[in-house]
Amino acid sequence: MSDAKELRASRIRRAAEVRRTLAQGRRYPGQHVVAVVHWREEGGPRLGVIVGRRLGKATVRNRAKRRLRDIARALWPRLCGPADVLLLARPSAGHALFGELLASVERSLLRAGLLAPDRQL
Repeated sequence: MSDAKELRASRIRRAAEVRRTLAQGRRYPGQHVVAVVHWREEGGPRLGVIVGRRLGKATVRNRAKRRLRDIARALWPRLCGPADVLLLARPSAGHALFGELLASVERSLLRAGLLAPDRQL
């Protein structure tokens, strides 16, 4: 299965799962994104993206969601551990550059212990 299909199949979809992750998960704040991680007993990582209306109008929110999904797709092979991960966009994420968003997500996931070190030199 390709990474994109695997990522699509490993999304957090149900509202109850989102609520549980938000309530019981640990927060790892970054400059543009807050990663909320709830460790599970088994399975692989699952991901969800939340972008609130405080971010801006629909075009800004949709661009932020697309960028965060692209970042998740890029980092997916390096994710390890049975955890539910929610990426919460901060208001600054709407106008941040792609590289800044990537660095913010990467730092948060590294602090959470979910991201294997990059092996490319």
